[in-house]
Amino acid sequence: MNTIGMVSRIEKGKGQDIFIDSIFILKKKYKDINGLIMGEGDDWELKQKIKKLNLEKNIKLLGFVTDNKLEKILTKFEVFVFPTYWPLEGFGLVLLEAMEKGIPIVTTNFGPIPEVVGDAAILVAPNNANALAEGIDKILRNKKLANSLVLKGLSRVKQFNIKKIANIYFNNFLETVKSNS
Repeated sequence: MNTIGMVSRIEKGKGQDIFIDSIFILKKKYKDINGLIMGEGDDWELKQKIKKLNLEKNIKLLGFVTDNKLEKILTKFEVFVFPTYWPLEGFGLVLLEAMEKGIPIVTTNFGPIPEVVGDAAILVAPNNANALAEGIDKILRNKKLANSLVLKGLSRVKQFNIKKIANIYFNNFLETVKSNS
């Protein structure tokens, strides 16, 4: 079973619609593909799209998921996707969580996302289901690539350690104080 998933508040521009379209594309090649969408919000339009594309057996909308349940579900992901094209996209903390769990990522080359993932993810054009499907397919077909992304992600996530970042800020503060004395 190929389980692909995403975690994000359900909102226009967060990419759930693109994710659904990419699963539709991939279903032609992978009969056993599953898409999981976690996040709270109004999912009526997504349910309609899933029904229209006859993907009821392939995509599940799980709604809000508690942290404990999320931990268990993430272990089933073969690929984590974050297909955002939302103009107000922020840091993308969920990407760090996926890297920390050792899940290869396909995400959009949009906003601050490339700075977060560096070379630890496949970056694709935003708002493009074909590009997202191609990125997912690359990981599913190439275990060496998937493993490489996992190792890069595990290394990259260490750069965002709160103690390390606090020390950087503290040292910058000391430098500023010294130079202004």
